[in-house]
Amino acid sequence: MKNGLVFVWLVVMAVLLGVDRASAQEGTSAEKTIWDGVYTSAQADRGMALASQSCSGCHTPADWTGPNFIGMWSGGSISGLYATLSTTMPADNPGLLSPREYSDIMAYMLRLNEVPTGETELPSSDADLRSITVTIHHR
Repeated sequence: MKNGLVFVWLVVMAVLLGVDRASAQEGTSAEKTIWDGVYTSAQADRGMALASQSCSGCHTPADWTGPNFIGMWSGGSISGLYATLSTTMPADNPGLLSPREYSDIMAYMLRLNEVPTGETELPSSDADLRSITVTIHHR
């Protein structure tokens, strides 16, 4: 069952990423990348605690790290990841968490991928998230 849920999650992510990339090509341009310090250490700490409570039954930190993870989202805004998480996770109760909690978990995911912290928390509004591009490498 777990493999089936992972497959469904990956398909949904791919579809949403395609939609996000299409909207980016239609004129929505990101102002910064994930490498510009778009989350705080305290936010990632909250995200780690939330992931332990809400995600660890199906996922490990290894599911959210490495070039394959970042590569799935690269080229689009981070709003695609947020949309996927907030509409499909947790698998047994999608949308259960608050917008801030989903952003906190994304901050933890960024930390796991050694993306540097900054002075401002990762936002949870779609408009603000669309201004942040996911890239594999620092500029």
